[in-house]
Amino acid sequence: MTSPTATPTPPHTPPHAPPHTRQGYAQPIGRARPANPAVRAFVTVFGLLVLLGAVGLYAVGAAVGGPRWNTTEFEGSAPLDGTREVVVSTHRADITVVSTSGADLTWTGQLAGNPDHLKDNAVDRSGERLTLSPELRGPLGLSNGFTLWGDRDHGQLTVDVPTSPLRDLRLETGTGDTSATGEWGHLSIDSGIGNVTLGGTTDSLDLSAGIGDVNGTLVVDGGPLTVRGGIGDISLTLVDAVPASVELSGGVGEVTLNLPPTTMGYVVGGGTGIGGTTNSLPGPTPDGIPVDAPVRVTVNGGVGGVLLGPSAP
Repeated sequence: MTSPTATPTPPHTPPHAPPHTRQGYAQPIGRARPANPAVRAFVTVFGLLVLLGAVGLYAVGAAVGGPRWNTTEFEGSAPLDGTREVVVSTHRADITVVSTSGADLTWTGQLAGNPDHLKDNAVDRSGERLTLSPELRGPLGLSNGFTLWGDRDHGQLTVDVPTSPLRDLRLETGTGDTSATGEWGHLSIDSGIGNVTLGGTTDSLDLSAGIGDVNGTLVVDGGPLTVRGGIGDISLTLVDAVPASVELSGGVGEVTLNLPPTTMGYVVGGGTGIGGTTNSLPGPTPDGIPVDAPVRVTVNGGVGGVLLGPSAP
């Protein structure tokens, strides 16, 4: 007669034990991430090099293939009654935005490409927001300038935005250089592939850089300054006023930020990336811009050095 086989009793676990110690708990599957910072940096840089190679291959293919179109000129205007925010969205164009004393939003442009890719109605309104977007999206909704057809569009767009009353401005770009000079309430930029040039005055600035350099001398008066780096160097000089706070998130490239002296100076925090942070910001001075407390500067470094220095008050 065969004796019954005893079933082993699972070990007892307290009811409030951590989940991973409980019987039958499946370990979660997370992202594989190298523990060594040097390995993580190598993986990041390698991935970015692959991306840049893909962009280069696209540029070569676009330059040698596809039909050549005549230049199409276009223009338009729109009233801004009840509009608080103006959004300019482009996919394949260099854009220049300036402030003006006029009453209506006006724009002029040229398209070196298929004229069928221009919208019949370039303006969309939603509440207090007006969006100007002259170009149709590419195949599969691609909006960054990459297309699946042989031809390649590229244009130039100039936009005049009235500043009375003061309005917020948001720029969303695909491929092409961007220039914004004027007077704004809040300035927000989300750039794709191309250089960005800034000037003028804004209460606050939120910049997400793509692939390309960012340069500018401007006034950020009393609101937050947020900069997220992409691939390329960033150099900004602030004059005549100071932001309420500064947050820099580095990408791949050097970041230079020059700030004017204040009566209470600056406090720098955050973490360094590959390249480190050099802090040469001016200390407190009675002749500086009056502030109630030291201005907080938070730096989250990327791949490249961060230089914080002085500018004229």
